[in-house]
Amino acid sequence: MHGRHDRLLAVLDAMTAAGVDERWCLGDLVGGEPVTDELLGAARQLDLLIAGNHDAWALGPGQVVARGRDVFRLSRRATASRHGIDCWHGSPRHPLLAFLTEPSAARILPGRPLGSLGLVGHTHQAALFAYDGAATREVRPVPGEGYDWPAAGAYLANPGAVCGNPRDRGSWWLTVDIDARVLQWHRTAFDAPGG
Repeated sequence: MHGRHDRLLAVLDAMTAAGVDERWCLGDLVGGEPVTDELLGAARQLDLLIAGNHDAWALGPGQVVARGRDVFRLSRRATASRHGIDCWHGSPRHPLLAFLTEPSAARILPGRPLGSLGLVGHTHQAALFAYDGAATREVRPVPGEGYDWPAAGAYLANPGAVCGNPRDRGSWWLTVDIDARVLQWHRTAFDAPGG
């Protein structure tokens, strides 16, 4: 979110309309915008909130430079597991600061259990990395399309960012249907600069 309570509230409303059971945030609730009562109120609607690097720095001693023991301590806040889905802000290799890319996913996914799904946030880019037992491929999701999550492979996904990114100012979010094993990305457009 990077402090964008207005966008978080819009996405939470869209999630409610879609019948979402739980709302998760993969980090960076703060950063870039002031921490407001509206942001904290919106955050209270989340069922899972893990720390991102901006959150960890805000929680750490005096904007700590993340190295040594501080990295370990802050990284513990950047990971969680719920309903059999592992979550990290960065990636499994470094929960707080690592970026998940196709080459890093190709190194990580062969070691993950078959049928597993992991979720990451840090890059702000909506993406799905799928390992079929032989090769890893990256999929750039299309909003509204469903993507199967078969038990025969291993998967890592990035929902995208509620605050947007330099390439796409829209707010992205992901629904995970655990029973049907289907992932579906959603995008809320914001046309005005800063909107």
